Amino acid sequence: TFQNAGRTRRQGLELAGALGLGDVVLSSAYTYLDARYRDGFTTCTASPCTAPNVAVPDGNRMPGLPRQQLFAQVAWAPKRMHGSVFTVEARHIGDVAVNDTNSDFADRHTLVSLGARFEQTVGRWTVREFVRVDNLTDRRHAGSVIVNDGNARFFEPGAGRSVFAGVEVSRRF
Repeated sequence: TFQNAGRTRRQGLELAGALGLGDVVLSSAYTYLDARYRDGFTTCTASPCTAPNVAVPDGNRMPGLPRQQLFAQVAWAPKRMHGSVFTVEARHIGDVAVNDTNSDFADRHTLVSLGARFEQTVGRWTVREFVRVDNLTDRRHAGSVIVNDGNARFFEPGAGRSVFAGVEVSRRF
């Protein structure tokens, strides 16, 4: 169920940076978000609902928003393999409230991915190949949440280990 709430407050901090060390680039980004209701209100917790009857106190976290997120990546682009890049990355998502009453949360999780990209140029033609493995450890996690679902089915499963590969061919004119 959805309805208008009173005042809210969103305060946060975002930091990002990158550091080049020869053929290696380390990059990272961190986000902290404290998103809360400033005014209490009443809501429904089950469907169907004709009159909201459950109190949501001021100070509750706003659902659907992780408090913390962290991204870190190591990218290696060896000069002797022009156009090639190998990456390892990790993404951490903090816990996420799934409803206004904050009675349940999607657990925090960290996913690790590997990637490789190759490039060859011959005359006017360029060929790029890539392969990527997401969720390398095949971790079970909530990929998204359905905020305030009237049937309390808040969690949508995230993808398990996934492999992607592709080829791009282009020609300059």
